[in-house]
Amino acid sequence: MAKGSGGTRNSGPNANPQLKGAGNTNKQNGHPLDGYLTTESERKAYIMTKGGFDSAETDVILETIDKWAGISYSRIRGWQLGDNDDADSEAKAKILEKFIERMPKWHGGTTYRGMESSQVRETFEGLNIGEQWDAKSLNSWSSDFGVGMSFANKGGSTSVLLRCSSPQNGTSIRDLRGWVREQEVLTSGKCRYRVVGKSYDNKGTLIVDLEPISNGKVRKE
Repeated sequence: MAKGSGGTRNSGPNANPQLKGAGNTNKQNGHPLDGYLTTESERKAYIMTKGGFDSAETDVILETIDKWAGISYSRIRGWQLGDNDDADSEAKAKILEKFIERMPKWHGGTTYRGMESSQVRETFEGLNIGEQWDAKSLNSWSSDFGVGMSFANKGGSTSVLLRCSSPQNGTSIRDLRGWVREQEVLTSGKCRYRVVGKSYDNKGTLIVDLEPISNGKVRKE
C-alpha cells in the first residue's frame, strides 16, 4: 500500500463520475465476510460463488492474492506500469484484474491509501483541484484510517494519504489473505480519479481527496 503513484492528466469538467465496465456491479456494503472464511475451502467457495470462477482458476487467484501481499507486489505493479516485461507478473496482473472485474464491488465507505515517498509527494502536490490521477496499476487501499496512515509512515513532510469516499472499481480481499488487520480493498489499474480536495494534517501529511470518474486501460489490454 506504500509504493507507486500511477500517472496524471487533466480531465474535462463533464467527465462521467460513474465507473464503467466494472463487470459484476453487486455492492459490498463493507467487508462482507466478517472474518468467517477461516479455511481454504471456505475462501474458494466464496470466490467461486460470487465471481463464477472454476476451481482451478480460484486456486490461482488465492495463490496470487497471497503473493500480491508479499514478494510479487512490486513486480505486478511494475509490469502494469511498463517497468518490466516479466511474463509471470503479467499473468498475475491479469488474473487479479479479472478477479476484480467479476467480484462484487466495494461500496463500504471511505478507503485510504498511504504512501511515503518524496517523488509521490511531489506528484500529488503538483495536481490541482479538478485534475485527474490515473492509477495505471492495481492498488491496495484500507477501510481503516490508521492502517492508511501507517503506510504513510505515520505522517510527515514526504507522506501522502489518498482518501476516497465514493465507490471504486475494487473488491474487499480482507478475508482472502493472512493480513486481516489491514482491512484491504484491492482496486483495478483501470481506475481514474479526480482530485476534489487537498489538505495537510498537523504532521504535514498531504491528504488528497479523490472521486472516481471512469475506467481506463491498463498495459497491453
